[in-house]
Amino acid sequence: MIPLTVTATLLTPVAGDSPLLLDGILYAGLGRRTGDAAPGGWVDPRGVYERPLPLARVEVAESVWWWAASQAIPQGPEELAYSHRRPPVREATRWTSARSLNRATGPDKALRVAVYYRPHWRRITWTAVGDLREVQALLAWIPAVGRRTSQGWGWVSHWRVSAGGRPLSHYRTHLDTRPFPADYVAAQGEAIVMPPRARLREMPLTPPYYGRRRSVRVWQAR
Repeated sequence: MIPLTVTATLLTPVAGDSPLLLDGILYAGLGRRTGDAAPGGWVDPRGVYERPLPLARVEVAESVWWWAASQAIPQGPEELAYSHRRPPVREATRWTSARSLNRATGPDKALRVAVYYRPHWRRITWTAVGDLREVQALLAWIPAVGRRTSQGWGWVSHWRVSAGGRPLSHYRTHLDTRPFPADYVAAQGEAIVMPPRARLREMPLTPPYYGRRRSVRVWQAR
């Protein structure tokens, strides 16, 4: 386990304005690799998240820990685009005998969705403490990052993982690295190096970050 720097060079901008956490991206790579080796090409995601990442752990209390991997905060001016979904009227006319098509509600509803992105944020950098070769191997399974990747957003031209970066101690004291539990920040006081901008929110300390039942109150740099 050594300090690492991870860089993604993008072909297209990332959709969304939320920080991108490297450990979540690595779990996506682990899931793809594990599924590819499994019969049928799929595994239960719950089993994937039970497996360890090739990263150091930061343990601050009994059952309170997180991976030594940073987040990347969106940079540069924000722009707005729209994503559209049009009802399949022609297909419905050709392939069904339905007398009507509900285009106001339900799965066939027409959509115009706002997509916020930063057009000049094409090089994203993270830091971590981990196994360089294993991190490289997992990132090789990641073609894109962020939201709406199936619509062409956030596609990666290439990944670079190099030795060197923040020491392990920073992942327990420097809030700009990643989210910390709010009660931990309060207990540590001036030992925590606060960034210029941070917010309180609810989220898990480890992936999957969509798992609300594991959410705790955290400080997160913005």
